[in-house]
Amino acid sequence: MKILIIVDRFPKLSETFILNQIPKLLEQNHELSIVSYDGGPLDSLEHDVAQQVLLKVPVIHFKPTPQSRTMRGFKKMRTLIANRLYQSGRRRIISEILKYPSELLTRGLLYEANPFVGGNHFDIIYAHFGKNGIRGMLMRKLYGLRAKLVTVFHGYDVSQFIQKHGRDIYADLFESGDFFLPVSEYFKKRLVGFGCPEEKIKVHHTGIDCEKFKPSPSRPNHSTSRRLLSIGRLVEKKGFEYGIRAFARLQEKYNDLEYHIVGDGPLWDSNQLLIKELGLYNSVKMHGAKTDRDIVEMLHSSDILLAPSVTAENGDQEGIPGSLMQAMACGLPVVSTLHSGIPELVEDGVSGFLAPERNAEVLAEKLEYLLEHPELWEPMGKAGRLRVAQDFEINKQVAGILRMFSAAQACSSSCSGVVA
Repeated sequence: MKILIIVDRFPKLSETFILNQIPKLLEQNHELSIVSYDGGPLDSLEHDVAQQVLLKVPVIHFKPTPQSRTMRGFKKMRTLIANRLYQSGRRRIISEILKYPSELLTRGLLYEANPFVGGNHFDIIYAHFGKNGIRGMLMRKLYGLRAKLVTVFHGYDVSQFIQKHGRDIYADLFESGDFFLPVSEYFKKRLVGFGCPEEKIKVHHTGIDCEKFKPSPSRPNHSTSRRLLSIGRLVEKKGFEYGIRAFARLQEKYNDLEYHIVGDGPLWDSNQLLIKELGLYNSVKMHGAKTDRDIVEMLHSSDILLAPSVTAENGDQEGIPGSLMQAMACGLPVVSTLHSGIPELVEDGVSGFLAPERNAEVLAEKLEYLLEHPELWEPMGKAGRLRVAQDFEINKQVAGILRMFSAAQACSSSCSGVVA
């Protein structure tokens, strides 16, 4: 199959759900192209993935809208004429563009049309995040692409994005798109409530490589310290403020406890300030962003994974955090929150514990219980590993998405229903 993947930024180290799939799709001889609206440094990727991308996957970066109004008009006119898009009706094209906020379009859709105009170059348009589903929909209309459109919804696109733009922002996409794949049952229910046809929607979990993330042959040495670990971008919905505050409560009782935070982002300074205010400089360490190899090493040297996710003030929510999948695959017990799709992965009391959002006191209580009962760590770790291997393993997830693509190709314009 020829698959066009649409993402916001590529490569993006924090979006491992995209990076994990690319080598697996290439292994099965599918032809991939990537469209992104921003570029990241390839040297931020692990070497093997970077080589796959550099050698086998063309990446097209749509350029930002020119600042000059005259230049915008000239380039828009030139591109439309050069690619004979006027034949399908200038007014219709402009009306399609004007229906959506400019932030969705990055009007490079028009300026960079040449690689796409003129027919059936792709079998599948595979859009990550709802707004890229809208872009894929417009690309089909503007460029005459006949590819089937499959859109994955991950988190902010079913929460913050709809809160900002209204529940009808996806109305045209729901009508014209072929399949819609939320990453959790929680998001599936929300999308159906926003008008997504139930016959076009199916939950499709993101996956991780359980061969890469697996239990360490030896457990950490607790002769000097015990370690808590959190992994994720330093943004509000990750809830690291509450993890730090929960850890501060534990420090009053345990002087052998360390807390390590892996990730980068806009809240770096505020988290550092909180650590200083709470007097935790000697026991809380912030590491910045790390590669998968580094994260595996840190998981193997840690005892408990803490993921204190919250709903951000702007409505932004998690899907199901990859850090939880990684930790559970490595056999760690986890402590997280009753947030979004997390209870679909973490069974409270079986593979870990769940606390209410924004409640550092209860988080501390759950962590303390685990620290006082280390005999629970191994059975919880085994239960978590089994859960991830059954429903979140990358090879199974890629096989599922390929079945979905084949079903989409087999469907005519009137076909409905998704594969099991």
